[in-house]
Amino acid sequence: MANSSLRRAAASAAVALLAAVLCSCQVRGTQMSQSPLLKFFERPVGLIMFIAPDDNVRLIDQKGGAARALTSDAGTTADGQVLYMAPAWSPDGTRVAFTRLTLNSARDIVDASLFTAGRDGRSRTTVLSGSRLRPFYLYWSPDSRMVSLLSSVDGESSLEMGVAPAGVEGEYRALDHGAPYYWAWRSDSRAIVAHANAGQPGSDAERLSVLSLEPSAASAPITAGPGVFQAPSFSPDGKTVAYASTAESVSTLHLSAPAPRIGR
Repeated sequence: MANSSLRRAAASAAVALLAAVLCSCQVRGTQMSQSPLLKFFERPVGLIMFIAPDDNVRLIDQKGGAARALTSDAGTTADGQVLYMAPAWSPDGTRVAFTRLTLNSARDIVDASLFTAGRDGRSRTTVLSGSRLRPFYLYWSPDSRMVSLLSSVDGESSLEMGVAPAGVEGEYRALDHGAPYYWAWRSDSRAIVAHANAGQPGSDAERLSVLSLEPSAASAPITAGPGVFQAPSFSPDGKTVAYASTAESVSTLHLSAPAPRIGR
């Protein structure tokens, strides 16, 4: 009796295991549809800024709601085309920045403008415009008061890195040039560490430096050849810079306290 009970239990277990295997084979590679009710239970965690298919800047939340257009003039015009690019949030989430390119019928850039605005699109300010610079990468300062930008320069092979205060027209200033160019802000927003001309010989040799955001815009070189790690970085307290150097095919990671202490 006991043996037959054990056999029945074993058979039941085998059937259950086979059923589980068959179910897993059927489900594998498929995806259950998401309940439309799920979005009502998700906690909103923020907004996403993106360039829409019509080349305008738009906002949306993770549920697909709160959709808002920050611009509406992108697209083909009688004279050419308008498009937006490089959207960037300020660290405190209260401001946005983006660039607008205006092209003529021959697709030449006739104007490249940088805008900052509130997160609702209001208080929009043209902080930079013209055809000399074409900003393509934006990087806010930690205090959300300034935007640093990397631009190609009309007629030149070098890139220009500069800064502009948010919400203020005509205050852009160039800080440095190089190609390629990598940089990071110090936590107090008063200095930048930069790595320019990766691997370039001669007068445009590869270099590391700390750039001050003070009016004098002084710089302090870091006397070590940078390496394959392109982007240097400040420590959270701003006292140390991390960078890599390469000598005889050996890469070394360095931690250094730049001297003099710029912007302190």
